[in-house]
Amino acid sequence: MGEEAEAFTKQSTPGFKYAEYMVHSRTGNLVVKVWLAVGGDSFTPTATLAAKAVAILSATRSAVPVA
Repeated sequence: MGEEAEAFTKQSTPGFKYAEYMVHSRTGNLVVKVWLAVGGDSFTPTATLAAKAVAILSATRSAVPVA
């Protein structure tokens, strides 16, 4: 996703199941960070959060011209 990109995932239990997924991407002068976090009775699968984060990242990259 772009010239440079990295992604991170974390799961914790601060009294409930908490899952986070963050993707950070750079293309030219456009830097985009998408960070999703969900809490509940069970962990949201990493693949589910990753797919949503990549969709948001892709939509943002296509909507913003890169100089």
